[in-house]
Amino acid sequence: IWMPDLHVHNAIGTDVRSEILRYYEDGVFELIRFSEAQLRMTHAFYHDYPFDKQELPIVVQSKSHSTKRMVLRTLPELTGIEESLVDEWPGWLFDSIFEDVESVAPDYVHANPCRGERKSSAVLHIYVHRRSTIQVTSLILPTMLLVMTSWAAFCFPPTA
Repeated sequence: IWMPDLHVHNAIGTDVRSEILRYYEDGVFELIRFSEAQLRMTHAFYHDYPFDKQELPIVVQSKSHSTKRMVLRTLPELTGIEESLVDEWPGWLFDSIFEDVESVAPDYVHANPCRGERKSSAVLHIYVHRRSTIQVTSLILPTMLLVMTSWAAFCFPPTA
């Protein structure tokens, strides 16, 4: 049986836990892959630290097949994250999740530019925001108190 060469495009390392391959009578294959991976996060925006919000994209693509041979689509009932594990993310709170399938230009240049190949790309966007209470209580609040104390020193009259 032909297996698609799907991979998580922005993964540093992937550990496949289990796979299920189903074939339907209309010629559709369904590959369900349960994986654990460490993802590369691009374009991190820390200018709002410690009140920042981050997007964590999970990009799934084929390594070699164009949209002429393989088209990805999501199954909403199987797409998502394990809700019980969300509270275990250190320092982050879960906001929302959004899935999208698009046709993208491959990240290589083909010898024949007239082919115009595109790849099917499934992206799962996970949106989180930082738990800022630790930073506020241990960094921002004490710093503000020290600054206010130094300002208060200018309000007292000088003694001789």
